[in-house]
Amino acid sequence: MSLLLAIILQGFLLVCSSINSDAYSLPETGQTKCYQTMSPYAEIPCAGTGQDGEYNINPISYTDYGNRQQHRAYMAEVQRGTEQ
Repeated sequence: MSLLLAIILQGFLLVCSSINSDAYSLPETGQTKCYQTMSPYAEIPCAGTGQDGEYNINPISYTDYGNRQQHRAYMAEVQRGTEQ
Protein backbone atom coordinates (compact mmCIF):
# COMPACT_ATOMS: atom_id res chain seq x y z
CA MET A 1 0.00 0.00 0.00
CA SER A 2 2.75 2.49 0.87
CA LEU A 3 4.57 1.63 -2.37
CA LEU A 4 1.43 2.40 -4.38
CA LEU A 5 0.99 5.68 -2.53
CA ALA A 6 4.63 6.59 -3.19
CA ILE A 7 4.23 5.87 -6.92
CA ILE A 8 1.04 7.96 -7.12
CA LEU A 9 2.66 10.85 -5.24
CA GLN A 10 5.75 10.70 -7.45
CA GLY A 11 3.57 10.80 -10.59
CA PHE A 12 1.58 13.73 -9.22
CA LEU A 13 4.74 15.70 -8.45
CA LEU A 14 6.13 14.94 -11.90
CA VAL A 15 2.97 16.22 -13.59
CA CYS A 16 2.82 19.35 -11.42
CA SER A 17 6.46 20.22 -12.00
CA SER A 18 6.10 19.89 -15.77
CA ILE A 19 3.01 22.13 -15.86
CA ASN A 20 4.78 25.21 -14.50
CA SER A 21 8.24 24.61 -15.96
CA ASP A 22 7.72 27.06 -18.84
CA ALA A 23 5.56 29.59 -17.02
CA TYR A 24 8.09 32.40 -17.50
CA SER A 25 11.58 32.99 -18.85
CA LEU A 26 14.28 34.64 -16.82
CA PRO A 27 16.33 37.21 -18.73
CA GLU A 28 19.99 36.65 -19.43
CA THR A 29 22.52 38.09 -17.01
CA GLY A 30 24.35 39.93 -19.79
CA GLN A 31 27.53 38.07 -18.87
CA THR A 32 29.66 37.50 -21.98
CA LYS A 33 32.93 36.28 -20.47
CA CYS A 34 33.86 33.19 -18.45
CA TYR A 35 36.44 32.85 -15.71
CA GLN A 36 38.41 30.19 -13.88
CA THR A 37 36.78 28.92 -10.72
CA MET A 38 39.98 29.36 -8.72
CA SER A 39 42.28 32.30 -8.06
CA PRO A 40 43.55 34.22 -10.09
CA TYR A 41 40.11 34.01 -11.81
CA ALA A 42 41.58 34.55 -15.27
CA GLU A 43 39.32 34.79 -18.31
CA ILE A 44 38.88 31.46 -20.13
CA PRO A 45 37.00 30.25 -23.22
CA CYS A 46 33.33 29.73 -22.37
CA ALA A 47 32.65 26.53 -24.36
CA GLY A 48 31.67 23.70 -22.03
CA THR A 49 31.98 25.67 -18.78
CA GLY A 50 28.26 26.02 -18.06
CA GLN A 51 28.84 29.62 -16.98
CA ASP A 52 26.43 32.40 -17.96
CA GLY A 53 28.78 33.72 -20.64
CA GLU A 54 28.31 30.49 -22.59
CA TYR A 55 24.57 31.00 -23.11
CA ASN A 56 22.50 33.48 -25.10
CA ILE A 57 19.02 31.98 -24.71
CA ASN A 58 16.81 34.86 -23.56
CA PRO A 59 18.68 38.15 -24.04
CA ILE A 60 17.64 41.23 -22.11
CA SER A 61 15.62 43.64 -24.24
CA TYR A 62 14.50 47.19 -23.63
CA THR A 63 12.13 49.37 -25.62
CA ASP A 64 12.02 53.12 -25.14
CA TYR A 65 8.61 54.35 -26.24
CA GLY A 66 9.65 57.97 -25.84
CA ASN A 67 7.11 58.74 -23.08
CA ARG A 68 9.53 59.56 -20.31
CA GLN A 69 7.27 62.24 -18.80
CA GLN A 70 4.44 59.71 -18.39
CA HIS A 71 6.89 57.23 -16.86
CA ARG A 72 8.17 59.82 -14.37
CA ALA A 73 4.61 60.69 -13.36
CA TYR A 74 3.74 57.02 -12.93
CA MET A 75 6.85 56.34 -10.84
CA ALA A 76 6.00 59.32 -8.62
CA GLU A 77 2.55 57.80 -8.09
CA VAL A 78 4.09 54.44 -7.27
CA GLN A 79 6.36 56.03 -4.69
CA ARG A 80 3.40 57.83 -3.13
CA GLY A 81 1.33 54.63 -3.28
CA THR A 82 -1.40 56.26 -5.35
CA GLU A 83 -0.93 54.45 -8.68
CA GLN A 84 -4.04 53.32 -10.50
